[in-house]
Amino acid sequence: METFLSRIETWDSIAVDYDRINRPMMVEFVKAGLKSISIDPTWRVLDVASGPGTASLYISEFVDQVDAVDFSGRMIAQLKQNIKTEQIDNIFPVVADGQNLPFDDDSFDLCLSMFGLIFFPDRGRGLAEAFRVLKPGGQVMVSSWAPMERSNLMQTISAALHAKNPNGMANEGPLPLGDEGEFAKELKDAGFSNLKIESVYTEVEVGKIDQFWSNLTRSSAHIRQMKEACSEMEWSEIENGAIDYLKTHLDETSRLGSEAFIATATKL
Repeated sequence: METFLSRIETWDSIAVDYDRINRPMMVEFVKAGLKSISIDPTWRVLDVASGPGTASLYISEFVDQVDAVDFSGRMIAQLKQNIKTEQIDNIFPVVADGQNLPFDDDSFDLCLSMFGLIFFPDRGRGLAEAFRVLKPGGQVMVSSWAPMERSNLMQTISAALHAKNPNGMANEGPLPLGDEGEFAKELKDAGFSNLKIESVYTEVEVGKIDQFWSNLTRSSAHIRQMKEACSEMEWSEIENGAIDYLKTHLDETSRLGSEAFIATATKL
């Protein structure tokens, strides 16, 4: 089912700030997930829904080749800029749909999708494509967010947005693959075996509240969605209420975090 988070324009609109602001936290989930995988330097890796390349940029140091695909042209453009800036020569980005991958069967040793595949309109098709392009014995690593009650970062953002707006975030509700049983079933249905799901928690320091809020509005697709649904006056009231809430409940030394589920499995 298509949602705001499965539209190209949603991710195009935040590509640069998403990379700049979120990469330090998001890469910690990548590192944690890869601890359970014995990486071979000869591997060819696929990063599905790569965004600006958080996973690609990290794992490229340890493998022979990384192919990165994302349906957002601006996300891929940001990845290309990162590749140039960091002088990396083994990442090959392409604009493509993860539900219809432009690769031959049995091409990759590892397929990653960090907080991307979970928003596909047809996750089953996305997982089937990952299975198809993996070599026999190849592994997949997919992440999803744990329920909001296990993330004080998400809870705080939601409460701040609720401060002057009883409807809160526009698409609050169950998070995609936020249930471990559902997560496991979808991977098994796609044909994967040797399934393992672990929870990983990481956090960041809030720092200056005004800057923290500015970063959220620039890098969060959820907040961008809410802002676009409001008039300028409505958003001004919500924003002022959110900042007041954050300044009342946090200080510059506060730390907030999120918990994620990271699943690994094998194509036998």
